[in-house]
Amino acid sequence: MTILTRVVLWALCCCFPVGAIAQELERPVEIGVGLICNSQEQVERYLALHVADRSPDAAIKAVNDEVKDPNACALAAIAFMRGSEAKQVPAPGGLMRITPVVIFATQTEAGWERIVPIVQYTAIFEKLTEA
Repeated sequence: MTILTRVVLWALCCCFPVGAIAQELERPVEIGVGLICNSQEQVERYLALHVADRSPDAAIKAVNDEVKDPNACALAAIAFMRGSEAKQVPAPGGLMRITPVVIFATQTEAGWERIVPIVQYTAIFEKLTEA
């Protein structure tokens, strides 16, 4: 492989992360309060428990106990960007769209604090329109 070929390949490799970051920046940053979990499956389990008449706190505790991680799911105020929808789950009056989110900041007692971006999962409700 010639030096020129190596330089061109190296330059192309360096362009991909920049392109991915630029694409992510096209999505709006949102602020919301709600459920966040480490995995899509944990969100699905939470929804199943919550629909079965468990309070949000009880459903979160049950999921966290099942996976033996007290921080697997929580309710939080976050600043985030949505990823592509992973799955839809029927809910009374609409759909819950299980979606990965990249979290940039959380609200604490001291105010908003920036964090190292982390991917978590949430469920976003979409009301069905009556025909």
